[in-house]
Amino acid sequence: MSRAPGNLREPSTTPVMLAGFAAGVGVLQTRAELPAAPWAWLALAGALLAVVAALRARVRRAPSAPDARTGHAALPGLAAVALAAALAGYGYAAWRADVRMADALPASWEGEDIAIVGIVDDLPDTSDRGVRFAFAVERVETPGAHVPARLSLSWPASRPGDDGPANEVPELSAAERWRLVVRLKRPHGYANPGGFDLEAWLVERNLRATGYVRDAAANRRIDAFAGRLRDHVQRARERVRARIAAALAGEPYAGVVAALAIGDQRAIPDTQWIVFNRTGVGHLVSISGLHVTALAALAAWALARLARRSTRVTDRLPARSAGAIGGVAVAGVYTLLAGAEVPALRTFAMLAAGATGLVAARHGTSSILWLWALAAVLALDPWAVLAAGFWLSYGAVAVLIYAAAGRVADVRPPAWTARLASAWREGARTQWAVTVGLVPFALALFGQVSVVSPLANAIAIPVVTLAVVPLAVAGIVVPFDLCFVAAHAIVVPLMRTLAWLAEAPASAWAQHTPLPWTLAAAAIGVAWLLAPRGVPGRPLGAIWLAPLALVTPAPPPEGVARITVLDVGQGLAVVVRTRHHALVYDTGPRWHDSADAGSRIVAPYLRHAGIVRVDTLVVSHQDLDHAGGAPSVLRAVPVARVLSSLPHDHPLADGPGTAAFERCADGMRWRWDGVDFDVLHPTPAAYADPRARTNDLSCVVRIAAGEARVLLAGDIEARSESRLLHERRDVLAADALVVPHHGSRTSSTPRFVAAVDPAIAIFTPGYRNRFGHPRPEVVARYVARGAATLRTDRDGAIAFDAGPSRIAGVERARAVAARYWRDPPRPESEPLLDLPSCRDRRFEPPRSSSWARCWPSAPSRGTASRPRPSCGCRSRSRRRSRSAPPPRHGARRWRRPRRGASTRSFIRAPRSRSAIRDASSSHCVTAPRIWPWAPRSRGPRNCPRSRSSRCRGSRRRQPTSSRSSNPWKSRASSCVARTHPASCCSRPRRSAIESSPRSTGRFARRPISRGSGCGRPAGRSWSTRSSRSARVPRRWVSCRRRRRSRPAASTVRTARRRASWPRAFPRAATGTCSIGERSATRCCSRCAVRSGTVGPTRSAGRRSRPRARSPSRPTPRRARTPRGTRW
Repeated sequence: MSRAPGNLREPSTTPVMLAGFAAGVGVLQTRAELPAAPWAWLALAGALLAVVAALRARVRRAPSAPDARTGHAALPGLAAVALAAALAGYGYAAWRADVRMADALPASWEGEDIAIVGIVDDLPDTSDRGVRFAFAVERVETPGAHVPARLSLSWPASRPGDDGPANEVPELSAAERWRLVVRLKRPHGYANPGGFDLEAWLVERNLRATGYVRDAAANRRIDAFAGRLRDHVQRARERVRARIAAALAGEPYAGVVAALAIGDQRAIPDTQWIVFNRTGVGHLVSISGLHVTALAALAAWALARLARRSTRVTDRLPARSAGAIGGVAVAGVYTLLAGAEVPALRTFAMLAAGATGLVAARHGTSSILWLWALAAVLALDPWAVLAAGFWLSYGAVAVLIYAAAGRVADVRPPAWTARLASAWREGARTQWAVTVGLVPFALALFGQVSVVSPLANAIAIPVVTLAVVPLAVAGIVVPFDLCFVAAHAIVVPLMRTLAWLAEAPASAWAQHTPLPWTLAAAAIGVAWLLAPRGVPGRPLGAIWLAPLALVTPAPPPEGVARITVLDVGQGLAVVVRTRHHALVYDTGPRWHDSADAGSRIVAPYLRHAGIVRVDTLVVSHQDLDHAGGAPSVLRAVPVARVLSSLPHDHPLADGPGTAAFERCADGMRWRWDGVDFDVLHPTPAAYADPRARTNDLSCVVRIAAGEARVLLAGDIEARSESRLLHERRDVLAADALVVPHHGSRTSSTPRFVAAVDPAIAIFTPGYRNRFGHPRPEVVARYVARGAATLRTDRDGAIAFDAGPSRIAGVERARAVAARYWRDPPRPESEPLLDLPSCRDRRFEPPRSSSWARCWPSAPSRGTASRPRPSCGCRSRSRRRSRSAPPPRHGARRWRRPRRGASTRSFIRAPRSRSAIRDASSSHCVTAPRIWPWAPRSRGPRNCPRSRSSRCRGSRRRQPTSSRSSNPWKSRASSCVARTHPASCCSRPRRSAIESSPRSTGRFARRPISRGSGCGRPAGRSWSTRSSRSARVPRRWVSCRRRRRSRPAASTVRTARRRASWPRAFPRAATGTCSIGERSATRCCSRCAVRSGTVGPTRSAGRRSRPRARSPSRPTPRRARTPRGTRW
């Protein structure tokens, strides 16, 4: 029997509004930039809600259309409500984020001494290295300084970077007011794929700057207690922590009792955390919904029993409602004592909503209470979505609600044994649902799932919930320490059982980070598996979970190496992956005894990338910034071989998981999947040298993949670089270079930079490091060579592929995963001189907005196509196959100009290389132009007319058998310096004069090109000279002919022979012309410049006197025909 249309119930918009608001808040946290006007989104949401409300009111007044409020007709209205709620959530979160981001430390005050007055805002964390605490700033006493309202400070036992005697650190307590002199810096963390996001953690806790307390006499305690409401809670927590520490002094699990009592987990050592993570009981150690709910239920039951005995209470309120109110109050107090973390806040919000509905006699469903708790927590703290506990807490409750939907409660059996068995079955069913439902969350957040979690939780949950937590909470109320001692006595056997389970070989499943589409498939599988009875094929839902483990990140193809330079601060860690092998070069620094980059950065990245085995671990030398994380890497993953310059008695030689230990030496070579690895340094002589420093013993590894060359130079200094230049210069050229010694002035000599000549130079300094790395003069050397400089402290981890297409797919972690709370990859005020220009066509640009100046659309990863420059540059050579020979210059037949035409064309030459480099930010070079007073030439075709803009390297590279002697290497100066740009750009050349240390700056020199091999019949070339005012051309080129007679036959043959030199000797064009040199193996048969001389010469054998010329405006001069040439 069908119901009447008028009896249909109108769908509720409350769930839609709550879910839309939460979705809008979550979307804002994924944005790279904040919207310009947050209030506009709120206004738009309000307007949309007003329109929806007006339409609904109009529909309700229409009695003839009762179906308009129900069924499919209500979907547009619900969609409009959801959109309006999402806009409201987005605008609200944007407004909150805008306010928080505005409270930032100016960059000009980083590293400066600032005097502040404030309150210790949290429980101090004391250790042997000092004390760390949160500090709420009340006022700033340094004039002109701006300091955020809340800081994360450390009071070190010794000064940062100082090995001297320890400083005296006072005992800090929560709620104390202090005057401190501090040095601050902006929030900055390591940016690595699969790594911990420190900047997100800081913004979630409203810590807008970090720093340390200076050892100054001005530091003093002003007040022992500040007196705020929050201070009372923090002081109570501190007293409880002190009582637990005194009662359980020396006990191994005192930190577990403190965590269950007040939520302070800082006393739990790392070894115990490993046990919790491998057994899947980590949620029991934090104050989660299970603890709060159990305590609230216990308090509600006791208060309801007491209320039934009092007529005064029952006359005003039902005993059940009175118990609910008391339970919520107890839960609120416990939540404050626990630090008000997200799981506890979520539980308190749900309990408060349920109690409100019970008192108001408006019973809501569990899903509505869940949505109210979700919206309330996000309204209070929009950054809660950044915490892993948020997803685990709300995800677990959502799974339980879904698993219990559509099920009828079992009839309570009369016997207590049957009731106990029923309770165990219900608990097992609940644990099964939570374990299966949280598998996608655990793999996405932590990269591992505990296999023994159901058994471990079946044992731990009843013990912790029914025994340990009540005793710990009772110890807070009772002024005796017996409850804490009893709680610890129960924890001891429980921890021994969990440790035994954690030691099982397959206790945990660790894998790579799942791909996004596999997480969506897993959500479908979980919903299918946990569906109510009667749904067909429920076991088939497990198939949808299989892609989580079976679909792995695609390895690089054959002959390609994927190289990732990790962001480890002041140190180095590089991961090189081929088709079936992996190499780790250095493991980053060790910060203190319990933390290093190997366990915090390198090992998580290996798991994130799906690397389960390291074939070779290269530890370049024994400095802690390179070898500090090696023990952790050896414990985390199996390592087949260790190459290092360490002595054989070093502890790493017998480290765990090592199959072999070898000392790296020059000449070691191996090949993996079409990728060659060569060790270039050190030599046996370097090991035998007693004066050799540890940096000069760094293992230098060269990687050759297809046409790409990558050089990992460690910390070698000038002495080792000189040795490499002397003995291995032919293999030093590289497309990518990890800059030696983080950019120190003791490394990267000009000769070494010129020999390597990288397209990408990667610096690995720490953020605001005390050494000043990289040094500006070192960066300038690479920029002068046209290299793109990348820095891990600004760009995060840097990944690229080296293969047949040279360097492709360059990715910067801070650009790929940009968020509004992170520092941008590159400050907007910094010039982009160190970014690749239009001429750097040897690699594909990364997918980043900062590259849009040269490439409007970046090609997809792995493609070999080269983008077309978009900054006004034009290619002057037709496209041809990579195997085609270079064009034959000057091959066109010379024609006599028609009588009466002008035969002179003066071409302006660029002043100096530095002037070219600093010409404009568009990375293009102004090409030679015809002076206005010079007549235009219609003479020989080999003397071209000028163009308004020339690209600095638009030619295509030609393959050669030897990478080191490749004359087709793209460089701008050799092209621009020629008087015939079209021919020079299609046949690039370089000389040792350009590669010399004095090739830039005031004493810049140019190679002089003469003869028809440079693309013109004959003429005068030019040079530059030193001048205080400007660098002006010394001579002006004149392409002309003599009208007296036609050239002799021998002269024509000589010209044609010279025109064919570049084709016959394509590599000889890279040499230097000397005075009077007439060799046919050089393009420049006669040279006019030698070291220390300026100005042109009249011929190869007779040098003319340099003419003094005013630097203001050069005057064009007619050039003479060289001796021995007749036209």
